[in-house]
Amino acid sequence: MIYRDDSTVRLAPDCSVRVQERVGGITLSLFGEYDIGCEAKFNGLLARRLNAETTELVVDLTGLTFMDSTGLNALIHLDERATESGFDFVVLCGTGAVRRVLELTGLHEVLPVVDPSEPPAGAVATPPLER
Repeated sequence: MIYRDDSTVRLAPDCSVRVQERVGGITLSLFGEYDIGCEAKFNGLLARRLNAETTELVVDLTGLTFMDSTGLNALIHLDERATESGFDFVVLCGTGAVRRVLELTGLHEVLPVVDPSEPPAGAVATPPLER
């Protein structure tokens, strides 16, 4: 259940983020093009939002059309921070240019990247109901 849904925050001229908070968890949905111009505002937002009560962080990249090494570096640091602080971290990324960058760099195998269109690992398909 989402208890706080901030309006979209502009990080740079071509990039924005929507923050949704729920008890213990935060979802950051990025839109547009994430590059070095986004770094300072994104880090500031993280500094204000992540705290000792955070148990889960979801970074949704499905709204991005571009991500450079600055964005990749941010994801790596978030993964390290999650490990150190003990909260769950998930990166949502479908198909497209951003997924391609994660694959080309091999980060899709290192980071907890999930395709939101695929069923979760270990999910059992439910057979259709008979009529």
